[in-house]
Amino acid sequence: MGVCLEVCSVEGRPPTQAIRYELGQTRIVIGRGAGADVRIPDLTVSEHHATLSLEGDQWLLQDQGSTNGTFIDGESLPSGRRRRLADGARIACGAYELSFRRAVVTAPATAERTSELARRLFRESRRGRSVGAPRLVVITGRMSGHSLDVPAPPVRLIVGRDESCQLTLDDPDISREHFELVRDLDGVQARDLGSKNGLLIGERSVRERRLRDGDEVTIGSTTLLYEEPAEEPMRSLTTEADLRVPATELPTGKPYEPEPQAPGETVPMLDPPARSTQPKARRGAPSLDADLIIYVLAAVIFAVSVGGLLILMR
Repeated sequence: MGVCLEVCSVEGRPPTQAIRYELGQTRIVIGRGAGADVRIPDLTVSEHHATLSLEGDQWLLQDQGSTNGTFIDGESLPSGRRRRLADGARIACGAYELSFRRAVVTAPATAERTSELARRLFRESRRGRSVGAPRLVVITGRMSGHSLDVPAPPVRLIVGRDESCQLTLDDPDISREHFELVRDLDGVQARDLGSKNGLLIGERSVRERRLRDGDEVTIGSTTLLYEEPAEEPMRSLTTEADLRVPATELPTGKPYEPEPQAPGETVPMLDPPARSTQPKARRGAPSLDADLIIYVLAAVIFAVSVGGLLILMR
């Protein structure tokens, strides 16, 4: 049993395409950093923003001292506290909101898929909206300067000498259909199609390999450069400071209060409430009417006592 975290809001609007993180581990890090399991490449999200952890059969969420805080269904989660999540809960981190639900994960997300989802998410942001699609650019050979953009997944593109290919290259050492580019949820993969002279990525001959920004692909006497335009601006985000969001733009709601505990239920994730540092209020002074009654009664008793003593003396 794992979880599915689906992005339902990017800077206050829904994404143009579904972005889902399906994860099977028992600890999940949400943050801007490259090592996060749910990577949100935006300065309103801290490098290590929040953590999901499985304890028993409960999923708990904890804010990790983030700059803009973490909200659950509009309620602020104090830093360091943990709260149980119910299916359908909405988690807000900075300018992004995700929905949480338990899920059966048959194919846990790989590092490649996490990176690809982060790139797709970055392209949904204002900062990344103008970033182009991944592409192959011919850098040597007769077709130098030509390029091929790789559309959103799922897509399959053929590179070769034949005119029916999506990228046709005039090179006698290239096969009619030399290799294909396949873009799926894990990114872009180059796969040899049984070509005569093979496929080289860098200086290594391969049958297939997942492409990374800056990879050089050589077929025949032609070299192509694979570019992922989202990579460089995303890397720069890891060195920049968090961007504080004005309070008026953060999710609003009453401060988080622990849920009532059912009889016999143990809820280990809730920290004990902090002791108040305010001095206890003093009790109010006795009212004037009560004091007067006491004084009158004392005077009457004293008068009766003196009267009785005088009678005895006679």
